Amino acid sequence: MMLMKTKAVQEGKITMKILLIAHGEFTTYLLKSAEMILGTQDENSVAAINFYPQDSMEALKKRVTEKLEDFQGEDILFLTDLRGGTPCNVSFLLSKQYKIHLLTGLNLTMLLEALLSKDEAITDELIEKIAAAGRDGVQVIK
Repeated sequence: MMLMKTKAVQEGKITMKILLIAHGEFTTYLLKSAEMILGTQDENSVAAINFYPQDSMEALKKRVTEKLEDFQGEDILFLTDLRGGTPCNVSFLLSKQYKIHLLTGLNLTMLLEALLSKDEAITDELIEKIAAAGRDGVQVIK
C-alpha cells in the first residue's frame, strides 16, 4: 500500500518528523555526528531519546509519547537501533496508537538519508530508500 502525501505536506507546511530511540546515548551522539556533516537540525523536527539500564519500558514509553505529542505531525519516522530491543518494542507498541513509521538497524548512513529526505512525505518508497541507505552503508572494504 502506498502512502499518499498529506495536504499539509503538499502545501509545504509540514516536514517529516524523525525520532531516534536507542540504548545508551547512541542517538544523542549519532545525531551530533550527522549534524557535523549536515549542519544543525531543527529540534522541532528531529529528536533523540536515550534508553538507559535503569529505565523501565513504561518510562521510555512515557518519554516517547511526550515527544510524539510535541511533534503533532502526521508523518513521523522512528529510527531504532536493534530489532527486538526495548526501544524498538516500545515504538512498535506505539505504532498501534499513533501514525508512525518504524525502521530499525539505525546507523549514520540511514540517519543521513532520513535527514536529507525530511522535506518529503513518508511513502513506502521513501521508507525503503532510507532502509537501503542503511544497508548500503555497511560494506566490507579490502
